This record gives sequence, structure tokens and C-alpha cells, in this order.
Amino acid sequence: MIKQSTFWPRLRCQLAHRALWLALLGLLLTSLAGLTWWLELFSHFPPIHLLLAIAGLLLASSLRERIFGFVLVTLVGAVYGWALYTPSPTGAYHPSTAIAFNLLISNTQYRNVEQWLNAQGADVILLTEATTEWQSQLSILRQTLPHGCAAWEDNPFGIALLLKHAPRHCEVRFSPAIPQQYPHLRVELADGLVVYGIHPPPPLGAELAAARDQQLRYLAQQIAQESAPVLVLGDFNITPFSPIYRAFRSQAGLAELGFQLAPSWSPIIGWPLLPLDRALARGISARLTIGPALGSDHRPIMVQIPAL
Repeated sequence: MIKQSTFWPRLRCQLAHRALWLALLGLLLTSLAGLTWWLELFSHFPPIHLLLAIAGLLLASSLRERIFGFVLVTLVGAVYGWALYTPSPTGAYHPSTAIAFNLLISNTQYRNVEQWLNAQGADVILLTEATTEWQSQLSILRQTLPHGCAAWEDNPFGIALLLKHAPRHCEVRFSPAIPQQYPHLRVELADGLVVYGIHPPPPLGAELAAARDQQLRYLAQQIAQESAPVLVLGDFNITPFSPIYRAFRSQAGLAELGFQLAPSWSPIIGWPLLPLDRALARGISARLTIGPALGSDHRPIMVQIPAL
């Protein structure tokens, strides 16, 4: 009877200790994110760090544990509140709808994707992982949005901008530091709005992480020089918590559209976990929503920019 009566208190104490120390370890590793690419990976999971700290606080039984848990929850919350802070975008409204969607090379739900995209009546659609197979499968959509520019490629970095109306200019571009790799798109719409479609590589190793960071630095410089209102869409392969991302957003002079924590990607299709797909702007106001699961590990994001 004595062993049974002490089992739960001991287990509760062990779980509280482990949760609190794991949360503290996550916070410490995140604070070192700027030192190297693999430490930067820890900066993408602050909700988990915060949940661990809260769980540890709730499980804590002693006064010492509760104080430690309360301080840790407050500290983690303050750090990530600061990391997420960005002013709301201000400026004129632009009467259009833009969608960004990572199709996923292995996704075969061609008809579902095309039907959903067509039903939205968007003026601008950015597609990433845009392969030649997807190019052929989206023939009806490309008739509905006949303008734009693209680099349809049979690798994860094919990218396409489909436009309902003829733009002033649309081109495929590359970062000078990584020429002929990881294309991005720049389009100037007829009314002057500049749209960037981007898909930096994922940080799956030192080389890819360096290429992602180089492309984001180059894009920040280019976007900062734009005098017209700007909308930037894409699969960023980075979350709002990363110091790399915060530097990009600050240098480019962009503000977030929508809820920064809205998840759009997950390794388990249909269960979004991380907010990798982003929409940022300068000089326009808009609202952002997350679309349904369409066979990809990403969900589409939709930016609705209503007229005044």
C-alpha cells in the first residue's frame, strides 16, 4: 500500500522535472540559433518549448518547482512574444486575391487541386514544387490564368506564377550567390503592385541552410529597394521564430499578413504543424487564411485584399 501511494507523486515529480528541464534546454539552444545552422533548427519549435514549460508547471508539486515553472513559462512566453512581434501592415487595399501553394512532387490529387484553385477566383496563384507533370495536369487552370512566368522543373524547386491579367513585367530570377539554382519570381502587376514568389531550400544540412540564408539576404536587399507596394508569397522553409527570418523581414521592410502561428506544413499529410508558408507585405493591407488539405504536405495560403 505504501508503494502504491507513492507511485503517482514520484512519477509526477519526475515528469515535472523532465518537462521543465527540456523546456529550459530548448530555450537555451534557441538563444544560440545564430551560431550555426543546426542550432537554428531549434528555433522553429517554440510552441513545444512553451507547452513543456506549462506542463512542468502544472505537474509541479513543490513550491520550488512551481516557482521555477512559473519563471520559465514567463521567460519563454516573453522571448517568443518578442520574436513574433511585428507591426500590422498598413497602406491601401488592392482588390484581388492571391494564393500560394506547394504542390508536392509526389502529390497525385491533380483534379482536386485544380478544381479548388479554380473555385477561388484568384488573380494571382503561386505554385511551388511546380514540375512539368503538374504543368500538364493544370491545363484548365492555366487557361483561366493565362499570364505570368514560370520555371517548371522536375525537382522540388520548380516555381510558377499564374496571373489572370497581363502584367507589366514578369521574370524568373536567381540569387547571384547561387546562380541557376533555387529560382524566384518577380512580377509587376498592371496597377503597380509588385509580387515576389519565393521558395528557398530547406535547411537539411549545412550547404542547403547556407543557400537558404544567402537567398533570403539577397531577396531582402531587392525587396527593400522596391518603391511600389510589395507582396511576398511562398514556402519560406523557415518559421517566424528564426533569427534568420526576423532579419529578412526587418531588412526587407515587410510586415506579416495574418496570424503568424497559423500552421501550414507537417511531415504527416493533413496535420499541419509548422508555419512555413508565409505572406508578407509593404504598402497594402490584407487578410490571410489557410486552405484545406489537398494531398500535399503543405496547405495553401490565401491572401484576400479587398477593395475599399
